[in-house]
Amino acid sequence: DAQVRFHNNSLDIKLVTAKYLNSEIHKATAHIRSLNPISPLEVHGIASGPIKDSMHLLSSTPLKNDFGTLAKALSFTGNNKVQLDFDIPLGNIGKYAVDGYVEFKNNRMLLNDWNLQLDKIKGRLSFNLDGLESERLSATLLGSPTSVKVSHDNKGNTVFDSEVKLDTNQLSKIFQDFPVDIIDGSTEWNVKLALPPLSRK
Repeated sequence: DAQVRFHNNSLDIKLVTAKYLNSEIHKATAHIRSLNPISPLEVHGIASGPIKDSMHLLSSTPLKNDFGTLAKALSFTGNNKVQLDFDIPLGNIGKYAVDGYVEFKNNRMLLNDWNLQLDKIKGRLSFNLDGLESERLSATLLGSPTSVKVSHDNKGNTVFDSEVKLDTNQLSKIFQDFPVDIIDGSTEWNVKLALPPLSRK
């Protein structure tokens, strides 16, 4: 259900109830500031539900041109809350823009290319067309608590930077040939991984 309102030269749309796959959309609005001359369509929405719905949104809608590589590189399980704001140019006026965040609630994330898994993820991950950012996500890696900082460099790579304490048995699960019969004990590790630029354009 939606409410549509024309006011002078503008248009406002407010969704009363809506769903996207298995996610509930709690608040969603669309606004065109000027119908003549036409201005961009501004959309704001908040939804909660399975995180796979959020990844589907990024990988199978027009957003896939900017976030398609992310959806392929990362796999998630669990529920989450997502806020999404974007501007869609109408005609040749305005620029495309995306801004939002994902609120993790004990989620699991698998980095597919490295076969690394983070569990019990909590915190907020922000995103825009430049990349992903988070000052701190709490999680566990191979059962050990860790904090993860997410940023993007000047080449557009998304960088995951984590400090974690791992013992030799845990390391052998990452490195198959790790010499557990020679080395014993645990130590602090800095784990840094980089994903290629989000946009495929």
